[in-house]
Amino acid sequence: MENKKEFLEHLAQKKKKQDYINKCTSLLEALCPTLKGEPTSSGTIGTFVRGLYNHGYISINDINNANQFLSDYADFCENNFITITEAIRDYFYQTFKEQAQNAVRGFKKAIILIPEDVKIAPKHLGPLIQDEFIEAFRALQEVIISIYDDIEREPFEWGYPDHKTKITIASNQNRVMEVLYALAKSGHLESNLLIVNKKAFNGNRCIKQMKKPKSMLEGLMNMGFNFENLDDKKSDFFEVSHLDNPHITPVLHAYFSRQSHKCYNGCKNCSENCTQYYNSNHVHTFSYRYVEDPLSQTHDTDILVLMDKLPEEQRNIHYWLCDEAVKHGFFFHGVNYGKISFKKSPKKGSKEWLIMDSGSNRIQANFNRVFHAHRDKADGLVKRFPDAFTREERECRECIGETCHAAVNIELDGKKHHSCTYRPYYFNNPTLDDVKAILELYKLENNLKVVGQT
Repeated sequence: MENKKEFLEHLAQKKKKQDYINKCTSLLEALCPTLKGEPTSSGTIGTFVRGLYNHGYISINDINNANQFLSDYADFCENNFITITEAIRDYFYQTFKEQAQNAVRGFKKAIILIPEDVKIAPKHLGPLIQDEFIEAFRALQEVIISIYDDIEREPFEWGYPDHKTKITIASNQNRVMEVLYALAKSGHLESNLLIVNKKAFNGNRCIKQMKKPKSMLEGLMNMGFNFENLDDKKSDFFEVSHLDNPHITPVLHAYFSRQSHKCYNGCKNCSENCTQYYNSNHVHTFSYRYVEDPLSQTHDTDILVLMDKLPEEQRNIHYWLCDEAVKHGFFFHGVNYGKISFKKSPKKGSKEWLIMDSGSNRIQANFNRVFHAHRDKADGLVKRFPDAFTREERECRECIGETCHAAVNIELDGKKHHSCTYRPYYFNNPTLDDVKAILELYKLENNLKVVGQT
């Protein structure tokens, strides 16, 4: 590329680190044929970025470096190659806007409106009675949904990343809930006013990591929130209220300031006063389950929050698996990325219960011993899920030679397969009866028994 040398000198003048300059050299060489191959547009830049993924795994740092490179190159080309500058910035604009819109659609969909007959835990009620709390909680949920709708129309007005920001992951932040969380955690209630400590609010990790948090506060004001003394430099505090419903601020404070503190990791220092604990499920879902009386809940709160999003058939499967885990002496260990985790103990490396991914509706499990010790039962599962056992990628590759005991012969529909049992099996869209059959083998594989059985 004609301006390669000048661009690298430009980076050096900007005092960029040599490691970054070296990365830009290879990225510029990759961009060059893309720009020559077709007219320069946002689509051309998109083709270049997608090409980076085609070379295998790409980390968040790699993505951020590529975005930083494109941003720097757009600035460099602004005077002499304006077409390239406009193409890059248009690509960022379209990409970041789409990412933000997709994110808020997901956040909005995850909100389950509070039922009228739910029983609120007494510790959350504060000065409100049950009916007042439920009415205000639903009103706040509806305000949050309206905020998501407004962000979906124009995310950049709410401070979401535009072409000047290179960290794409920021487009996926639930900025709404994180700002509300920071307000509640940094303040205390006086009647219906939330008195927020400015230093604590600005120092909250959600706010420190956020680009343009002031834009979020301005957006909240347009949605009925009122902020007094926010810009008064002489005051260490500012007051938050809601113009349409004064009970919204007590509910907001109750939800975030008294969140669950079950870390599931063996920590013995967790309490209501813990300042480090951050339950992302609690913060991001704004689920009524976290203010519901736990005595009326059939399972752990985090489990119920996840189950509320699923169809009834899937919920029944997960509930059954959870109940079976308890019967076999396993303890709930949290919900991570749509997966409910049960372990024998909080210790690292402790035996895990069978996991079903709620997002993909799939079970992953390893089976090796059962193919040798309980072949008839294993063959029964093969007939239920032939694709899981006979896909091409399951074929033994003799990675450790012919002495491997992880490979088994499977015959199905007259065709023989030399299947590797070392890698995990994936069972897609199982029914409850399927899950029972999978669990039976999983228990044999891992020698699991109901507590009290010999």
